[in-house]
Amino acid sequence: MTRLLDVIKEKQKSKNFSWLTLIDADKSTSVSFTYDDLRQEINKFLDYFQKKQIQQGDIILIIEKESLALFASFFAGIIYGAIPAFYPYPSPKQSTEQFLKSIDHLVSYNQIKMILTFSEVADILVSFQKDQESSILEIDNIKKIPATTNDLLQKISCAEEFFLQFSSGTTGGKKGVKLSTQSLFNQISAYKKVLNLNTESTFVSWLPHYHDMGLIACMMLPFIEGVPIVMLSPFQWVKQPQILLDAIKKYAGTHVWLPNFSLGHLCNNCAAKDSDLSSLQQIICCSEPVLEDSVKRFVQCFSESGVSRQMIKNCYAMAENTFAMTSTTKDLSCIHIDYDLLKNDNKVVEKEGGYPLISAGKCLDNIQIKILNETKQTLPQNHIGEIHIKSDCMLSEYHNNPQATAAAFHDGWFNTEDLGFLHNEELYITGRKKELIIVGGENIYPQDIEQILNSQQYFIPGRNVVFGVGDDRVGTEKIIAIAEIEKDAENNIDIPHIKSLIFSKLNISVASILLLPKATLVKSTAGKISRHLNKIKYLQNAFDDKFLYGLQNSKHDPVVEIVKKHILDKNCTIDEQTNLIESGLIDSFSFSSLVKDLEIHFAKKLPQNMLRFELFKNIQAIRATFGTKTDKAFELKQDIIEQRKQSLSELRDSLPGKQKQTPLELLLNYFPFPKTIFYIWLLRLVGIKVGKKVSISGRIFFKIRGKTSNIIIGDYVRIGKGVDLRNRENGKIYLGTKSYLDSFVRIVAARDGKVELHEGVELGAHCIINSGGVVTIGKYTMIAGNVNINSSSHGTEINTFIKKQPHSHGEIKIGEDVWIGSGASILMNSHIGAGAVVSSNSLVSGAVRPYSLVAGVPATFIKYR
Repeated sequence: MTRLLDVIKEKQKSKNFSWLTLIDADKSTSVSFTYDDLRQEINKFLDYFQKKQIQQGDIILIIEKESLALFASFFAGIIYGAIPAFYPYPSPKQSTEQFLKSIDHLVSYNQIKMILTFSEVADILVSFQKDQESSILEIDNIKKIPATTNDLLQKISCAEEFFLQFSSGTTGGKKGVKLSTQSLFNQISAYKKVLNLNTESTFVSWLPHYHDMGLIACMMLPFIEGVPIVMLSPFQWVKQPQILLDAIKKYAGTHVWLPNFSLGHLCNNCAAKDSDLSSLQQIICCSEPVLEDSVKRFVQCFSESGVSRQMIKNCYAMAENTFAMTSTTKDLSCIHIDYDLLKNDNKVVEKEGGYPLISAGKCLDNIQIKILNETKQTLPQNHIGEIHIKSDCMLSEYHNNPQATAAAFHDGWFNTEDLGFLHNEELYITGRKKELIIVGGENIYPQDIEQILNSQQYFIPGRNVVFGVGDDRVGTEKIIAIAEIEKDAENNIDIPHIKSLIFSKLNISVASILLLPKATLVKSTAGKISRHLNKIKYLQNAFDDKFLYGLQNSKHDPVVEIVKKHILDKNCTIDEQTNLIESGLIDSFSFSSLVKDLEIHFAKKLPQNMLRFELFKNIQAIRATFGTKTDKAFELKQDIIEQRKQSLSELRDSLPGKQKQTPLELLLNYFPFPKTIFYIWLLRLVGIKVGKKVSISGRIFFKIRGKTSNIIIGDYVRIGKGVDLRNRENGKIYLGTKSYLDSFVRIVAARDGKVELHEGVELGAHCIINSGGVVTIGKYTMIAGNVNINSSSHGTEINTFIKKQPHSHGEIKIGEDVWIGSGASILMNSHIGAGAVVSSNSLVSGAVRPYSLVAGVPATFIKYR
């Protein structure tokens, strides 16, 4: 069995070979390194690991910029027997708070022993650890590690070699993909066959080393195969994309990896006439879907520089398989399909002039792929299903997560959770299963809408995101698009026209297209715009103060107000002529409720033959459709409504006024030093029970009308800013050891109610737990943002304010290791079994079986984990 140690020792025979060149575009300099330089640097880290008593199997997190130390620390960790992993250093746009939160969570979940990083990050982490008593343990400044004369490479011996790649997830609990070097060698052996490497090969890369494409394709593969590497900073490349083309020309680069968005970035910002790309042999796309329009534009833009379509390859890859699973072997294939059949029947039928899809290529020699349906039956060619793979370069496990490891495999096949189909022995990817939007039973792939947005004038290509959110009107989803645009361009963009364009091309109604300034959307750690993260921010209303496109209609026109109530895009500007139907502002679900409200307003019942879309195409048509003739039945309905309004008005005076804060609440809620140990002392002083090493990120708001001793905060609890804790009567709140409350969580315990969070429970931002009964949440359960858990039930009597409705109380019991998606609601007397998964925007009322996946309103069983 070959080891990385053996490869590195073999390299020393050519110790003067310059294998790595680093380019610093800001300083207009470059520096090259030999294998002998690498040997000395590796020995330095091996010596340091020994002095720090690092043990085999310890996790070492490396946060480092492009440097020789980046390679050497990672290689040294592997051959020492530790398990190294890269993590991104903070980008210029990332706040320190975000970075620290992600690191603290990562360390907590993955039992990391040491962090190696550069001085700026080391100083931040050390300061944070002192102030917050966080879980971060040992932080070492990579620049201060001393050199050594010991040649430990000749003495070290470790039978097993592993490293981690962290998934590009969006929470602190992201999974660590544990890989052996044997899997790495198997991957490289298969993948290099399609790269056509030779003695003239040179890789040029700006890709982040903490992403599998950068780590495997542009670092490990060329190093092991003896191919020179020219490396640039990803942040410098984004600002100055021309430096990549200049490096290809200067160093005669033969291979470069470019995600789809970077094709457009180069076209938009580089001078083709100044670029000589004739040395290139392969331009490999990966990481995101490759679009036919992007390829055509790139080839056209740089054809005079030496680029041809034959150079462009596609690759389907993921960290769990080390890297590549498929690759283009000859020309890049593109088929045109019937999009309606794709949406409605999950079938692929070629259609002239249809929707274009680019192939991800054929399986590598050591990869098997099959497509399965929901019941795990194998599908034939041209049928869309879940992509499952089998190979000899798979992950060993998800680190410290045996449940996730077991759940990822079915009969020895790994479930990628991607959707796709096979056609002429080539794989085509249609999207991620978890990002699929289902509207009225139709499958909507968000990237198809994003592709249209990318082509619109003033929209920044690659800087938009489409996702589905629950539509309470009809119990299905509606489509939201958020897009960044060029500066001061919002008045030049015709949103209804773009919606009509999407409708005409895809037969899809988009509820909202929201415009944001440049650099507002959130990326994942892999550097990609994250649908999941941005959906969470949207649901939390975090973009509200940044939208450039909003309602501007008169509030005094009742017809306009009625229409605005029912249009899907609540941020849309409409006028008398805005086409409500073709633009997708009114869909078939909202049409009937719009008609009903208009009939009440105009007091006129329309005959069945007038319920036609064309009579409601815009506000002007609506006014013409309704006359002034009164329907007596509707007059009576209006009378009833007015009577109810009068009754409610009379009830208003009987309600108590707003309660003032007590002196105790004023003291706690406005204490000037909420993040300090003094605040914790104060909480203990007034009777609140607070355990050791509790971390509070901001002010907690208390409303205490019961006993202070009924609020108990366990050891190592972490509490975000703006958390709201309330008890009255004999209500009890218990936050268990190592539990975590994100920002603006509200917990209310009333009467004899109790809210009990067991060890390691995490509540996402803006969650609400309201308990007049009993709410128990089991160990290590994770609850996403905006989840509502209510153990009480209120009446709905006519003529009675909500505050005065009769109510009853029950029990909610949530088991261990449960995941509840954002926007879900858990109602009284619900019992959720251990290991269950509740999908986003679901409503749970009753029992959920252990280890099951449920979704919908009401939540229904989908499958077992």
